[in-house]
Amino acid sequence: MQMALRRGATVTAIANSGAADRLSALGVNQVLRRDLGTDFAGSFDVIIDPVGGLDTPEFVGKLSPNGRYMLNGAAGGFPPADFGMALLQTFFGSPSFSMFSLNSVQASELVVAGQSIFNDVLQGVLIPQVSDAFSLADAAKAHSALESGKRFGKIVLRP
Repeated sequence: MQMALRRGATVTAIANSGAADRLSALGVNQVLRRDLGTDFAGSFDVIIDPVGGLDTPEFVGKLSPNGRYMLNGAAGGFPPADFGMALLQTFFGSPSFSMFSLNSVQASELVVAGQSIFNDVLQGVLIPQVSDAFSLADAAKAHSALESGKRFGKIVLRP
């Protein structure tokens, strides 16, 4: 999200109210509040979805003509088996759907990208969002915190 904003994108995020203020503080242009039933009206040129799950067809239907949908995670589970019908129903808008996993990227490319990201953090261009840090001995607590779904940002394990 921060990288998209930095490149001039207008960013809309979907979050619960607990995360909305933090997203706004990071520069997100519009935050739709899932727990308040915010209407997801409008259409989008690009949707980057790290959640997936049963809502995938609804969001595919929100693509603008020639819009692109990128599924890059399944925190909410896999899309329903018939989610492709949403794409077919908008066939004349020429939507595209793709999936992305870091497993498909060469290790050397990941190193270069990681170095660039860490450099941006060191320069203050990107601001890491860390929810909690746990000692390695408390890995089970860290996992419980992750599964709670109530964290904003990453959970860090300290060796």
